[in-house]
Amino acid sequence: MFRKRWWAVLALAGLGFVSQGYADDSKAAGKDSKAKTAADKVVETAFALKKGVSLRPDQQEAYDKLKQEQEPKLREALDKKNQATSSTDKNAAALAVGKIRADVKKQIAAILRQPPPQSSTPQQPQQRPRGRGVY
Repeated sequence: MFRKRWWAVLALAGLGFVSQGYADDSKAAGKDSKAKTAADKVVETAFALKKGVSLRPDQQEAYDKLKQEQEPKLREALDKKNQATSSTDKNAAALAVGKIRADVKKQIAAILRQPPPQSSTPQQPQQRPRGRGVY
């Protein structure tokens, strides 16, 4: 009888250790997914437009091209920041991320300032108002 209880205790203890090992693995996987989520949020905010801003087709094309060029650079800098071990490396990587984000914001502002393309139909010249007036 004592043996049966002893084996039961050992079996339950073994299950506890095994489940803790799996829990630690899931926590590590959760940290990776949180890091990826944080990186995704940084990328989203870097390329975010203000509320209510809509792009013309020519602006959308320039924006897509900018995003295609700069997003990999930003993600690489974020990966370096996350993988850095010393504080000096982390600070240097954080500065690199900040520079890329600032550059992206400047380029987006330049895209938004672009004048609309000239239409192919000529516009009518404005006529002076007719009638008596003081000139």
